[in-house]
Amino acid sequence: MRGIAQRGASGLLVLVILVLIVVAMIASYALSRMGSGGDDRAVTSLRLEAAASSLEQYASVASRLPCPANGNLPDTDANAGLENRASPTALTCASPDGTLPWKTLGLNRESTLDAWGRRISYRVYTGGGVGSLTQNGGASMVECDVTPAAPPTPVDATGLCASNADPYLRNTLPADFLAGKGLTVWAFNPDGAATKPGHAGKYDKYVDAAYVLMSHGATGLGAFTISGAMLPAPATGDEHDNTLAAGEFTARPESHPEVAASDPAHYDDQLVYRRLAEFVKRANLVARDWPETTSAVFDAATLATALGVGSVSPGSTGQTVINFPGVSVSGFSGAGSAATNIAFDTSGGVDGIGVRGGGGGTTNYINSQGSEFLQIKIVGSTVAKAGITLNHFGTFTVGANLFAEQVEFRFFDGTTQVDSITKAGCNPDGGLASFDLAPSGPFDSIEVRPQPAISGTTATLRRTSLLVSAFNACPAAATSCATSLSTPSNVCA
Repeated sequence: MRGIAQRGASGLLVLVILVLIVVAMIASYALSRMGSGGDDRAVTSLRLEAAASSLEQYASVASRLPCPANGNLPDTDANAGLENRASPTALTCASPDGTLPWKTLGLNRESTLDAWGRRISYRVYTGGGVGSLTQNGGASMVECDVTPAAPPTPVDATGLCASNADPYLRNTLPADFLAGKGLTVWAFNPDGAATKPGHAGKYDKYVDAAYVLMSHGATGLGAFTISGAMLPAPATGDEHDNTLAAGEFTARPESHPEVAASDPAHYDDQLVYRRLAEFVKRANLVARDWPETTSAVFDAATLATALGVGSVSPGSTGQTVINFPGVSVSGFSGAGSAATNIAFDTSGGVDGIGVRGGGGGTTNYINSQGSEFLQIKIVGSTVAKAGITLNHFGTFTVGANLFAEQVEFRFFDGTTQVDSITKAGCNPDGGLASFDLAPSGPFDSIEVRPQPAISGTTATLRRTSLLVSAFNACPAAATSCATSLSTPSNVCA
């Protein structure tokens, strides 16, 4: 009996050992599969991020996003991997539920497959009436203005920043370009603010995704193979919605391994997406700070700020060049146009700047004697029109003769003189005279050169002296280019 018991115990021990070995093998196999699955997801994640970078690099050059490729084409087809654009001017794509256009992006095929050898799906926003990102210029905010003049120009009919060859008229708000554009993505976030219907936990809901890149996971449901075949798509659930051309898309953690692939709750997709504002920034297509109407008033406060001092008094500033917001002013005198100190003075209660020296001697005005003049250079751009208000410029009498002071405005584009316009005072000397000037071509600087005063009844010439009190520069489309000091009573033709 003892022998039989011993043999029974030994057999049981062997059986236990065998069971433990089998359990260990199963556990090892499961761990191996889990490790392999984790590796596959990590590889896929890297490829999705690399594909996103490629899209942004493409957009930085093309100013638009490409359309998806036709996923039904086998790799042997010459058009496989090329964006399937309906036409060069179309707002929509011919394969909106297609795959990453690897040839268009200049990538090799393998880099656009997930770790299971299936093509990465690609969705892009193409409109809905407020602007396709795949149209020419559709992804660019470059012609929007971060500080537009009021009122701003709305987006054009295709949802783009209103384009204009004149940078002064690029006046669309970035927010107007972004408004209403984008795909909807639900992103799982335990600290999110939204609740997704039919889902536990919190989500962030974005309605402004420029594009979505997607692997359909280990099951591959809804994915395209390299042969152009599409694997069966789920009938319902998040994975089904992720196969649609416009979503809504969902990015969330994998479902439990025991959830069957046929279950609507099953999820093993991987998504990478970019919100539109972030994408535009990554592609270096953000709005610029285009110039507004350039204007300057040369009063005591503005001059003190430009000089970096607390206050100014009439007299020489000690500077031959002074930089104001938007313009740089330089003083000159003499036949050789020598650099001369800019001066400050007040006449009739209005401030202005002139030139100290040359033919004017100790005066702070710009004088026709000694060839004194001021040059006003517009910083960073060319314009089409100018407004200027002169002070202490007009008409005066000597005996029975009425004299009118004169001033020549010379316009330059770089070093090339574009035009010359001569004007005369129309009000009694000592007050303001405003002019609205439209030279024959665009310019980036203007010279204010007093000319001798003339009388219609005598050949005698008298000295013209003046101050410059205000300046304005305007685009060609501006109906007028008045300065802030211009009034109907001081405007001269």
